[in-house]
Amino acid sequence: MEPVLRHFWPSFTPETAPNNWLFDFHADPLTPITLHFGLKSSRFSYLLQHLNEVSDPSHQRYGDYLSKEDADALVRADEETAAEVFEWLNFHGMAKRQEGGEIEERRVWFTVPTNVGTAERMLHTRYAWYKHSSNRNTRILRTLQYSLPRHLDSCIDVIHPTTYFPSIKAMHTSRIRIANGTGMYVNVQFLKELYRAANYTPHSYATNVLGIPGFLEEYPSQSDLNTFLQISVPAANNTNYTLNSISVNGGFNSTSPSSPGMEANLDVQYGAGLIWPLGIKFWSVGGRPDPSQFIPDASIPDTTDVEPYLTWLNWLLEQSNEEIPKVITISYGDDEQTFPPEYARKVCDAFAQLGARGVSVLVASGDSGVGADACLRNDGSKRTAFIPDFPSSCPYVTSVGGTTMPYGAYVNNGTAETAAEFSGGGFSNLFGRPDWQKNAVGSYLNATGSNYKGLFNNTGRAYPDLSAQAKDYLVVVNASLGLLYGTSASTPSSLGFLNPMIYALSSNANLKAFNDVVNGSNPGCGTPGFAARKGWDPVTGVGTPIFDALQALLNK
Repeated sequence: MEPVLRHFWPSFTPETAPNNWLFDFHADPLTPITLHFGLKSSRFSYLLQHLNEVSDPSHQRYGDYLSKEDADALVRADEETAAEVFEWLNFHGMAKRQEGGEIEERRVWFTVPTNVGTAERMLHTRYAWYKHSSNRNTRILRTLQYSLPRHLDSCIDVIHPTTYFPSIKAMHTSRIRIANGTGMYVNVQFLKELYRAANYTPHSYATNVLGIPGFLEEYPSQSDLNTFLQISVPAANNTNYTLNSISVNGGFNSTSPSSPGMEANLDVQYGAGLIWPLGIKFWSVGGRPDPSQFIPDASIPDTTDVEPYLTWLNWLLEQSNEEIPKVITISYGDDEQTFPPEYARKVCDAFAQLGARGVSVLVASGDSGVGADACLRNDGSKRTAFIPDFPSSCPYVTSVGGTTMPYGAYVNNGTAETAAEFSGGGFSNLFGRPDWQKNAVGSYLNATGSNYKGLFNNTGRAYPDLSAQAKDYLVVVNASLGLLYGTSASTPSSLGFLNPMIYALSSNANLKAFNDVVNGSNPGCGTPGFAARKGWDPVTGVGTPIFDALQALLNK
């Protein structure tokens, strides 16, 4: 029986590869390689049904979240599928316990070490080393096409590494300037007053914590956090507030790094400042993922900055509901097109599992407006297009854009906010538009007509969902004060997956739950970008939150 061709690059020869990767030499058959097989679940649609029901404020099951055991049962492959794949792996000598790894039991991923020769026989292909034109020291092991036995085509979603050529950007904040005591800056009290939360103190108990993952060797400093709290939250003085840092996949587990990261410090300091006296779990995620999980594009040519989303998510999903914080904020993102579609869907499906288990996941929308500098598609066409950001484009996370406040504006007047010009926003090329945002997004598209026709997918998942201040945050780094900006600064009873609730509240003109931001745009790709306007827009979403109004509505 002929194998099924799963993926190939039609425009390239063995000597060339997509997106400026160059053939170096064929791999030795004895070269070690670890293959990752993502198995298909026949019941995942039921998990999405649960997610939609428990996240819909009008549904009778609203808030009735799944247990870990129930969610696991809906995402694992059935026994027949797992047995088919296991038999195939066993035939090639890969399914038995081996030094360095073994078949996983959850029936979601099978991860096995082997060598290139075995992988080539299994996948009817030829592996080679490729190097990138912009960095000849970066080599990756890849193939230009691969096939599967026909009977396994319906059993396996993803195989890595195969035809996908790596690249990624770090969306984390890298912009810092020294605070000189003049001009306007954002601090904890400013945010609380702006969003009408100044008179609220959260109820503190052991499981009521905020979760923050740290990637790319970014680590927060406990001493910087202590200094920040002394300046910004006087009530926290002398309380011995301690950051709970947890190592995942060998991540550096110390809150006293010699070079603390700006992104990690920003996330932790404002997370702690806004939710004090609640605690924070900071996951220090080590190990950059297999380069096969990414596709390079013109603005992100190498693998030096990689966030191992699935490494962290797979670990997190193994924890009990009691161990997982009910709110998680993520301040990292990548061009959506650098991810293989099936890999991006696996990551997105993992976020859906968290939502079904009652976890709210907020993700910064990106700092590149409508697209990164090059604004070129990496599908071989090299055409100019807006470049959406991932994981913001995943429909199962809440994407948070950025706003700014004009100098001298009255702090309690949220209408003074304008869209930050760097605020990421747009439309996914991988994920369709969910029902809960169709009306809001449709109104925007109807009002703006055919602007930028062909530059974006007007039927895709639209983002951001809402926004918050994103510029000139006062932070402490290595005991010095500085000012940072970026949409990562915007993100922080369980509410679970928030988006259906956000759009339901924003669609009711009688409920004033958000400040509608109507000024500004997010330029990029040689265009003015999308413009903020009345209602939802792809710069600031439905607007910025009015905390006391939201609290009153949700308490009902």
